[in-house]
Amino acid sequence: MVNSHRPPTAPPANPRPPAKRARLALASVAVACGLAACMRPAAARGEAGRSPVRSSDLHYLVSGLPSGENLRWVERLGALEEAVEKWVGREVPFAGQPPVAVSFRTRAEGTEPVVKIQGWEDGRFLQRLAAPGAWGVENGDFAEAACWLLVNRLASESTPAEYRFGMGAEAPDWLSCGLAQVCDAGWRARSRSWVAKDWREGRTMPLAEVVKLGSLPSGQWREKAYAGMAVEFLLPAGDAVSWQAAFDALGRRETLSPRWLKAHCGALAGKNPEEEWRAWLARAAAAGDAAAAGRQDRSLAQESLLMDVLRVRPRDAGPDVPDGVPEEVFAGELATWRGQEWCTRLAGRLRIRVQELAPGSPPALREALAGYAAYFAELGKPPQPKKHWWQFGDDGSVRAPDDAAWGLALNQLWQRAEQSHRDFLETTLARKVYVDGWDLQSRREGAGSGGGGEGEEGGTGDWEGRMGGGEEIRTPLQRYVDGVEGR
Repeated sequence: MVNSHRPPTAPPANPRPPAKRARLALASVAVACGLAACMRPAAARGEAGRSPVRSSDLHYLVSGLPSGENLRWVERLGALEEAVEKWVGREVPFAGQPPVAVSFRTRAEGTEPVVKIQGWEDGRFLQRLAAPGAWGVENGDFAEAACWLLVNRLASESTPAEYRFGMGAEAPDWLSCGLAQVCDAGWRARSRSWVAKDWREGRTMPLAEVVKLGSLPSGQWREKAYAGMAVEFLLPAGDAVSWQAAFDALGRRETLSPRWLKAHCGALAGKNPEEEWRAWLARAAAAGDAAAAGRQDRSLAQESLLMDVLRVRPRDAGPDVPDGVPEEVFAGELATWRGQEWCTRLAGRLRIRVQELAPGSPPALREALAGYAAYFAELGKPPQPKKHWWQFGDDGSVRAPDDAAWGLALNQLWQRAEQSHRDFLETTLARKVYVDGWDLQSRREGAGSGGGGEGEEGGTGDWEGRMGGGEEIRTPLQRYVDGVEGR
C-alpha cells in the first residue's frame, strides 16, 4: 500500500493525520453537472466487454471491470451493507432512490484515492464511488468510503426538507472509518492489537482527540484503530437508539461534538468520559496481552507475533533514515519510500523475520506469511535502467521496468497478503467463538447450579476469569483443537 498523504515531518507521540483532505467541492459542482449523468455504466459509454453488474436488490451498480470482477465487488458491497445494518440496528434505506454507482478506472498506476461523490438533486439522493482498477485500490480505503456513503444514506432518511440540498449529510471520518473497522473481524482484531501496544507504551489517544478526527487520509493509520475503538465504545453493535440519534443529528448537519456524544451515548452518561475511555482501552489491552501470551488461541498468539513484525520502526534500519519518516509505520506504508537504501535494507530484514514465523504457524496463517514475504522481497528489488518489459535483474530475478510498475506490483502483493491475513482471522475467530461457547457450557455443567455466579450469567465474569493468572483449564474440545494445530 502506498500512502501518498504522509505528513512531511515526523509526528509527535500522538500524531495527527493531515487535518484537511481533498473534500470534493461537490455541493455545487456535482449537482450542477448532473450527477445522474455521471452514473451511466461503462458499457453505455462504449467500453465493450465490460458489462456493468447491478445487485439483485438494486442497491448497487458496478462498472468498469470485466463482468466477473464487477460481480465480486457487488457481493462485497452487499456483505458490507449487511454488516453495517447489523451493527447500527436498522436497514439502509434505498427505496425510491437510485443505486450507489461504483465505477472503476481501468488504467491506474499505483495507488490512487477512492473518490466519494454524493448530492441531492430533484429530491433524490445520488451517490457514487470512483476507484482505480481492482488492484490499484487499497481495500481498506474502499470499505471506508463505502461506509461513509452508507452512514450518510442512513442520515438522509432523517434529513428535513429544508436541508435536502447540496452534498447532504456528511459523517466525520472517525465515525465512518471506525464503523468499517468494527464491521470486519480482521480489522477489529488488528485495531485492538495496535491499541494494546500503545497502552503498554503509555501513549494512547484521548477520546476528545479521536472524536475530532473529521478528516483522515487514505492508508492504515493508528488513528483509524482508535476510531474503531471509539465506535465500539460509544456506539456499540445493536444500539439502535444511539445510532438513530447520530443519524438525526447528521441529517440536520450538526457536529457530533464531545458535548453531543456525552449527552447521547450511554457509555458516557453521568460519567467522566476520559476515565471511562481509559478503562475501556485497558480492557482491550488486557485481551490483547492474553492472546499474545498464548492464554487464548495458539494461532492467534502466532498472528500477534506477525503484527509485531508489521508494525515497523524505520530507524531500526540505521542512521540514514530521513527526518520526514515517522517513528513507526505499518509495513504497507514502506512502499512510500521504496528505492531508498535504508528501505531496501529494512525490507530484507523483515522478509527474514516473516519467514521465521512460518514453522510454528498453522497452514492458513502460513499463506498470509508467504504473501507478506513476497511483498518484502519485491520491496527489496528496485527497477534497473529500462531496457525492455519485465527484464531480468543481475541476480536473475524478474524486476519491474519502472517505478510506476514497481509501485503497482507492490500494491498488488500487499493486498493479496492482507486478504489472506483477513481470511485467516475471520476463520480463526469464528472457530474460537464456537469453541469458547462449548467451553462455557462445559464449565457450567461441571460447576452445577452453584458454580456459575453472576459474572458467568452476564458473560463477563468468565471472560475476566480467563484474564487472570494461572494455567487455563482446557476442555476436551479445546485439547482436540490444540492437537490439530500442533500437527
